[in-house]
Amino acid sequence: MILHLSRALAKRLKCDLSFKESKVAQTGREDSWSADIFRIPRAGTHALIMHDASLWPLIMDLRLYKTYESFLQHLLLHIEASYMMVNGDFDGANITVVATKRSNRSIIGSMNNAIYLIESYVEQAMTVDNEIDWLDVQSHLANTPFMSLPDHFPAKAFINMVGRPL
Repeated sequence: MILHLSRALAKRLKCDLSFKESKVAQTGREDSWSADIFRIPRAGTHALIMHDASLWPLIMDLRLYKTYESFLQHLLLHIEASYMMVNGDFDGANITVVATKRSNRSIIGSMNNAIYLIESYVEQAMTVDNEIDWLDVQSHLANTPFMSLPDHFPAKAFINMVGRPL
């Protein structure tokens, strides 16, 4: 699996990136994910991780992870859970991950748009206790159209790419 990190996220997680001077293909790869960092007032610093081929979103609270290793361990669990939801096949325990810098401007643009949308979705996802329901935010993003996708919706694209019939 290839994990493309923004400079800011790599620095925060103290991650040494591989292939620093070269670009690794991102477009359309089912084994490729991109991650960036964002901050929401009252909610702290989070990471947005998106499947490069489908833009399927995951959001992780970075206050819980001080190192790249701990972040990666939990990210693989989140990815595995996403695959299980669509009857896909992903074994996070037996996978090699290469961390590289982000280079695909289209995916970076889509992620920037998603981070902008997260700010508005957070207000809608507030619980009665003034907590943010991050799964609700992820669901909103997964069902938001992105024109760069043939299927337009990340949820539909993810199911079509990695899901299998029951």
